[in-house]
Amino acid sequence: MKKAPFLAQIYLGDTLIDIHGYGRKQIEEIYIADTDIEISEMIHSLNWDEFEKKSDEAIYYASI
Repeated sequence: MKKAPFLAQIYLGDTLIDIHGYGRKQIEEIYIADTDIEISEMIHSLNWDEFEKKSDEAIYYASI
């Protein structure tokens, strides 16, 4: 399985997730950390706006 480039990790509740994509605001895939379980659709259906805020901050700090 080919994944987009790794960007950052964040916690959503107690779950550590890996964010893959091509930069801030260009998230392609979201996985439970260290697995191939893709959860992008689940995040979209729950609260994408809140996730986008948290992930944007994590990606920014990971790129510094």
